[in-house]
Amino acid sequence: MELSSIELFKIISVLNKEIESDNLYLNNIYQVMNDSYLFRLHQVGKSKKYVMVNPKIGIWESKYDIEKDESTGYVTSLRRNLLRARLIKFEQPPGERICIMHFETKKGKRKVICEFFREGNIIVVDENNKILSCLRKLKVRHREIFPGSTYEFPPLRAASIENFQKEDLEKIHENDLEIAKWIGRNYSLSKKYIEEILERINIDKEKECNKLSSNEIKKLENEILELVKVVKSHDLGVWIAKDENLIEDISLINLEHSKKVSIINQIH
Repeated sequence: MELSSIELFKIISVLNKEIESDNLYLNNIYQVMNDSYLFRLHQVGKSKKYVMVNPKIGIWESKYDIEKDESTGYVTSLRRNLLRARLIKFEQPPGERICIMHFETKKGKRKVICEFFREGNIIVVDENNKILSCLRKLKVRHREIFPGSTYEFPPLRAASIENFQKEDLEKIHENDLEIAKWIGRNYSLSKKYIEEILERINIDKEKECNKLSSNEIKKLENEILELVKVVKSHDLGVWIAKDENLIEDISLINLEHSKKVSIINQIH
């Protein structure tokens, strides 16, 4: 089960809504369950808030002060750079599986960049994007991550689906790529959403774009626009696909056409 960029978009919208009227300060950071980090936030006269970050899974608000591990390793670096900082906002670069937590400290602005792809990473940068600390160092052809270097986002492979326009499909019939591959290469959209969209309108995912009829292209346009409407809506419900008692997947739309599971429920 993989967190997609549109699910992260919804999570960040919820997190920002939770803090929009609060003046929250970072009281402490704890490491829990090896790979997770619990950010404890407080405001005078109000109950504490907790934000959990697991770079291999995602970010979410927790209602519980979870049992902590011994304070060693990367959590000590996070504390050194962030304790008593004021939380400003959460942000997602368009189409990316990245959440940026913005803080104001006595030494200036700080950003905690949480990357939720591959092995995941948690990176602290200053107002000039200079890396102050990172959970994992990285050196690949297009970017380097290590203390002292300048942080750069990974190359954007596709456009954010939230920016879809019907004009995007005007020349699709000139392409001989399979329709599922065309969508995946042009938009930051998980395989589960691509397959569900195509199943709903009865288009074979291997059908070449230049063989699509005008009616099929119109149906595709309408289905994508419906998904965009869900992503941008204030509805915080999600669909849980289960195979008996095991969670198979989580989605913003019902995956009943593409997921072969026994139970699909919506929760709020």
